[in-house]
Amino acid sequence: MAYLRILVQPQDSLAFERIINTPRRGIGNTTLQTLHQYARIEQISMTEAAHRLMDTDEVKGKAKLSLQTFFRDLTRWRSLLSTTPHGEVARIVLDESGYTAMWQQEKRRIPQGVSRT
Repeated sequence: MAYLRILVQPQDSLAFERIINTPRRGIGNTTLQTLHQYARIEQISMTEAAHRLMDTDEVKGKAKLSLQTFFRDLTRWRSLLSTTPHGEVARIVLDESGYTAMWQQEKRRIPQGVSRT
């Protein structure tokens, strides 16, 4: 749900935080702490903080590349909302973000007969 929320509410910090590294995309705790701190100081959303910090040396390497890819994907998915049925957009987001594959891997790791609850 957080992926869909961020598509329609780009400044939703809680949704951003829930999906930014799920599935893992190389954005570690240090980068997240930097984003949190900057967002708090500037009194802006986590999304806005990430956008601003990508243009500085505060975010580097794999984290920077991952954020750039993440925002590129969000922009593309948002553009689909006006031309594509929302259920199809949800499927595309889940597949392209790697979420579907993550679920499938998790399901394979749980031994048969073991409850998820």
